[in-house]
Amino acid sequence: MKYRAEIDGLRALAVLPVILFHAGFEWFSGGFVGVDVFFVISGYLITTIIISEMAEGKFSIVNFYERRARRILPALFFMMLLCIPPAYFYMLPDPLENFGQSLVSTSLFSNNILLIITSGYWDFASEYKPLLHTWSLAVEEQYYIIFPILMLSLWKFGKNTIFICFISIIIISLYFAQVESDRDVAFYSLHTRAFELLLGALMCGYFLERPTNMSPLAKNIFSLIGLLMIFYSILFFDGETRLPSGYTLVPVIGTCLVIYFTDKTAYVHKILSNKALVSVGLISYSAYLFHQPILSFLKIYSVNLPSTIDIFFAIAITFVLAWISYKFVESPFRNKEKFNRTSIFLFAAIAMFSFSSIGLYFHSTNGIPDRLEVNTSPSEKSLTLSQRAWAYKNDSYFENNKLNVLVVGNSFGRDVVNMLIETFNKEKFEIIYRDDMNSCSLKTKSDLNLFTKSDIIIFASNYSNQTCNIDLIKDPLFANKTFFMGDKNFGHNLNWVMRVSKKDRPNLRNPLDIEYLKREAKTKSYIPESNFISFFDSLVKNNQILITTDNGDLLSDDRSHLTLSGAKSIGKAVFKDSQIEIFFTRD
Repeated sequence: MKYRAEIDGLRALAVLPVILFHAGFEWFSGGFVGVDVFFVISGYLITTIIISEMAEGKFSIVNFYERRARRILPALFFMMLLCIPPAYFYMLPDPLENFGQSLVSTSLFSNNILLIITSGYWDFASEYKPLLHTWSLAVEEQYYIIFPILMLSLWKFGKNTIFICFISIIIISLYFAQVESDRDVAFYSLHTRAFELLLGALMCGYFLERPTNMSPLAKNIFSLIGLLMIFYSILFFDGETRLPSGYTLVPVIGTCLVIYFTDKTAYVHKILSNKALVSVGLISYSAYLFHQPILSFLKIYSVNLPSTIDIFFAIAITFVLAWISYKFVESPFRNKEKFNRTSIFLFAAIAMFSFSSIGLYFHSTNGIPDRLEVNTSPSEKSLTLSQRAWAYKNDSYFENNKLNVLVVGNSFGRDVVNMLIETFNKEKFEIIYRDDMNSCSLKTKSDLNLFTKSDIIIFASNYSNQTCNIDLIKDPLFANKTFFMGDKNFGHNLNWVMRVSKKDRPNLRNPLDIEYLKREAKTKSYIPESNFISFFDSLVKNNQILITTDNGDLLSDDRSHLTLSGAKSIGKAVFKDSQIEIFFTRD
């Protein structure tokens, strides 16, 4: 196909905002739409190539996958290889286990599916996932499996049938993107992203011939509108913007307008074909591959949040590695004289098997906890302890001669269940855990009955309904037995503990974001001291929070939830001399 320099410039316009967004620059709050721009470009280019070859009777599925393998796999595997050593040496067991899962899923082009499965409370922050960004490659590869087969099936029915089919899929895909209630499913799935790739496919010229008789002024206007739509999305979308959805049409249609109306006479061509942008566009794939792991490992290594200088240095390293990858990995593997089809497929198979094997090892060993010089059982992990708490989810108490304890809340509530079990004599109390109640639950008869029969009621989650909280505390039936647990966080990063020798590991501390203390102060302003149990009062000194025990064991393995050591140690510290302790220790 004829080379279009502005497409490489458009690639640069896609990758730069993604990098700056992940680097944390607020001006690029919608930088993630760069992925949507990439999807449109990919749909356009792939469809152009396939239809051109089909029209000439030269299309081959094997040739198609060979090209995809040459284009995508060498640089991807190079990036994955470079990620393994720092992951092994600098990641705690739980993150390394997740990294191992990502190695397997990325090798099999299914990291988007892994992210859907593992999202939620127990999915540690995305910025600490070196392979997070490969979800978009998974979506594209899944699309590449289906799309050529679809084209082969429809080709004999002609252009109009293919066009109608594409439009139908676009409408269905956009509908699912709009109505899907689970944002993770919507964000990571092929069926909710297909409309972006297919709208790019419609720009290939086979369906809508690029305008040749249109006036230069009209082409300039439409292509500039398209460019402005992309810029608008980058600057004004943010984390609250639901994507993909109808909003996604702004950058997607903007990209389509640029592709369709830009020619050498257009101002947009002059902008995007600038040598600097084209140069970035040429290495954009490798830049996209390397930016996430570099930024991620920077945060994993740092005790404090990386400085602006650190971030700029990481971005510079990204482009250095991207150039190296493009020059010495991408380009050579595209050369059929250096690597024939057999060697490409053999290389891909060996690499996929090797990375999957390493990933399975990291997963099956629970992140190799021996690296910490501590033998940690899987049953001591915060996730496993959370699952233990589910056993206490009941509707009523079974034993009348014990202290009845009701714990209400989300995953933080499950932490409290484990703290109570590890702190007090289990023979003296019975716990019920509920995640489907809150301080407004007195409005239902069944919940009121459970509240009334409880000797202690402990809330442990966010306290968004201030009115219900106050009403409950003022109610004479519940005022003296209702308690609210404070917030809980162990700093922005725990992985640096990996670099501390075992003898120096006891009683380590992490910087705590001051916003957590402000949030707790606000809660304390309307919940009486006698009804509030603070984690921070016991664990924080000089805005630094304790993260290891006297023995050097981690209190948390994911920055929010408690390990077994954390449940034991923090339970004793937090409940000591509290109103809750009085209930458990009196005869």
